[in-house]
Order: sequence, then structure tokens, then C-alpha cells
Amino acid sequence: MLLAHTGQIAQTGGGVAHTGYTRQTGSKPANVDRLNRMNRLLWSVGEPHQAYCVVHVTGTNGKGSSVHMIASLLHAMGLKVGTYTSPHIASVNERIQVNLECVDDTAFGALICEVVELSKFADVSATWFETLTAAAFVHFADVAVDVAVVEVGRLGRFDATNVVDGDVSVITNVGRDHADNKTNWRQYVAHEKAGIIKPESVVVCGDTDTAVRDICRQQVSQSMLERDVHFSVRSSRLAVGGRVYDFETHRKLYKDIYIPLHGEHQGSNASLAICAVEAFFSSELPDNVVEDTMSEIVVPGRFEIAQRQPMVVLDCAHNVDAAHVLLETLQKDFHTSGKRIFVLGMQTGRDIAGFLQALINTSSDDHLIVCTAPTDRAVPAYELAYVAYSADIKAEVSEDAIAGFCLAQELAEHDDVIIIAGSITMVAAIKGYIQN
Repeated sequence: MLLAHTGQIAQTGGGVAHTGYTRQTGSKPANVDRLNRMNRLLWSVGEPHQAYCVVHVTGTNGKGSSVHMIASLLHAMGLKVGTYTSPHIASVNERIQVNLECVDDTAFGALICEVVELSKFADVSATWFETLTAAAFVHFADVAVDVAVVEVGRLGRFDATNVVDGDVSVITNVGRDHADNKTNWRQYVAHEKAGIIKPESVVVCGDTDTAVRDICRQQVSQSMLERDVHFSVRSSRLAVGGRVYDFETHRKLYKDIYIPLHGEHQGSNASLAICAVEAFFSSELPDNVVEDTMSEIVVPGRFEIAQRQPMVVLDCAHNVDAAHVLLETLQKDFHTSGKRIFVLGMQTGRDIAGFLQALINTSSDDHLIVCTAPTDRAVPAYELAYVAYSADIKAEVSEDAIAGFCLAQELAEHDDVIIIAGSITMVAAIKGYIQN
């Protein structure tokens, strides 16, 4: 049930004073207004985000995997766990989970309707993401979770999720995601992501860049745990269906941990997740909890093998760093003898040229098919083809994701690999097509 202050809203005309965490001054008014609007919306539904502990997660890459791992470990430790993520692959319900189970259609619809109705009383014109975020926070309060693992939507400082005061603030890494043309982009992005750090937070920083860490240290917090100082991957060994790792934190050595995910980067995500959960409990974790939980981790759309002979890889990579990781995983974890066929669709605001150049080897047999991704923010296929042509990369244009995948299947031979990437909407569309 929503804890709404509808009577007070009617008396005050929806005016709500923000008395929460004070953010840095001198920011753009539009950003401040956005946070004030979110606080006002949450006030109208009873400030549910204050009813439980929070692990707040941001970063350029690895957020989704890290959130899944953190939530799974917390649940294995006996806690009732809410998880809020974005975007989704198959269904919007995926974004709101309790104990690793998605909210059902009926509950989801009721949550959205009630938040929208109460926002009218508060005279708040919330965006879709703000409404969804508020619905998640309300649901977590209604079902009385012990802790919520909350993934930032974009950057951090002015994200709608940044109304929470995270007990643990996690920064996976800082990379260039959007083509914003800023010369000092790393410092800018680091500053924005460090905005989720609050005075009561324990910070877990997965980025090893000194400048990024210095920016994180400038934020007031309880303490800060750093990769390769307080947690690290001691070893990584290829195994059937994944990898086996040894992880070391400042509290303990965890040996022979099998993770059924492809790519050494998942070991980096796992070490960060273990450290974050240790920070939450202020103690080491039982060996059996880490072993059992990690051996059952499933993260859809992250180098997911959807088909074999020819092998079909679904990966949500959409920026340059993720492109490098995708290729590294393919080269280290698989020994494919055939050609690589890329089926790509991208959204606006990305470094398209950099992404294509990171993926495509122009001196090899790589084949590129570009599509218009199934989203309103898609870059038209012919524009992707033009960028590819300008980078001396040959591209074949297909009308949409499914048509592009079907074309790739026609071109592929037994030993080839088809790679779907560029946008999570591409992964969602083709995964659904394969399953159906």
C-alpha cells in the first residue's frame, strides 16, 4: 500500500521542501529541477526509499552483471532483496525484482497507476523513468525488503535514482560511453558518477585510474575500497561454460570460484560484487555462499551464446570499451575458425565510428550488417553504413534487426560466428526471434 500524503498535498498545492542530502552547488538548473521533481514525487508516495538499506551502483560498463551478483549474494546471505535495473531485455518487469523474481504484470500495472495518480496530487509531471523508479521504491517498501540494489540509469549525480543514500556506493569503472566531445571527458564522467557517494557510504571503486580515484576521494564518505588494493582477481582459468577464479579481498581469499559466464571481465565484476557485499556486512562471506551463488549466476545479454553451428553471440556492447571486451572474450574463450559476421544497430549519442573501428578488422573476412535498431532513439541503418564507409569499413544495410539476423544466417557457414551488438534492443529483438 502506498503511504501517500494526499491531504497535505491538497493543502499546500503540492509544494514540498527538499530536506535531504545537499548536492554540489553551481549545477545546471535543469538538473537540480530534475532531482527536486523526483524528491517531490517520492514525498507524494510516502518516501518509500527511506524504508530500507541501499547498495547504489553506477559505472560505464559492468553495472548489470555487478548488480545481479550483488543481489544474488545478499539474497544467499538470507536477506530479502529488491533489485532495480535498467534497461530491460524481454519485459519491463525485469527492472523490478524481489529475491531475484520479477514483479508480476498485475502488481507492476497497479504500481505504475498508483504512482501516476498520486503524482497528479503533487502536481509533478514525472518522466517515464522517474515514474518507474518511484514504483520500484514503493514496491520494495510495500514488501518490506531488507536491502535494495539500485542501478543508476545514466551517470549518477543527477540521475533519478540518486535520491537514495546508499549504504554502499559502487563505481564499476569510468569509460567513454556517449559521444559528448568533451576534451576532459574522463574527469567529467568520474565527477558525475562520484555524485552517488554520500557521507554515510562505504565506496567500492573498481576503476584503477588515479584521477578517477582522486575524484571519488574528494567526496565525503565513510571509507573507500579500491581495486588492486582492497580486492582483486588473483587468477583466472578457462573452464567449460565459463571460468574459474581466485579472488582476494582485504578480508579473505576465495579460491576456485566457478562462474558460468564468458570473459575475464566477469571476474572483475565478481570481485567487485564480493567486496561490496563484504562492505555491506562489514565482514567476510562464507565460502559456500560465494561458491554456490556464483556457480548459478545468469546475466542475459552479456556474451550470451544463443545458438551453435554457427555460433550466435548476443552482447549488449554499445561503446568502445565494451567492444574491446567483446572481442577479447571471443579470442580468449573461443577458438572459432570461420569468419565473423556482425549484426549491429545503435542508438543516438554513441561514438559510432569508434565502436565500429574497435570491432571490425578491415584486413580480415569480417562481415558487417547494419540495421535500424528497434527503438525510437535508433540511428537509421543508412547513417550507420555511411559512418562505416567513412571509416573504410564495408557494410551491408538491412531494414531491421530480424532481417539483418536472417541475412547473417544465410551468409554464415558451419564454423562462422554471428555477433549481435550495438544496443540492448538489438539483443532483445533477436533473442526473442530465436526463442520463438
